[in-house]
Amino acid sequence: MMRRREAYKKEVMRCFEESGNPGTLGVGMPRFHFEGSYEQVRYGGQSFQYWDHAALVSQELHYFDGRDVEIMVRLSVSDEQSLCCAIEVSSGGKTVRYSDQFSRRPN
Repeated sequence: MMRRREAYKKEVMRCFEESGNPGTLGVGMPRFHFEGSYEQVRYGGQSFQYWDHAALVSQELHYFDGRDVEIMVRLSVSDEQSLCCAIEVSSGGKTVRYSDQFSRRPN
């Protein structure tokens, strides 16, 4: 798991550096990292956050029973009225995307 964790971190950094987006700000250290097992099922995960222009992006890699699940969440504000949330989940060559907007909170 440690090798996979380091490989994931390097891959995130490589993609981040290759994007070359002028509005993109640094990838931080893992926000969380955990490993364990429960009833002989190994699991673990880690997460990174960075800013891509006006969007806060969180990328997570989870290991569960020999499978990798990657989750990317993008949070941003549109027209200062709505919170936009886009979620992408990938595992085993399949990717599912979902996005929605939340109205501004009443004062």
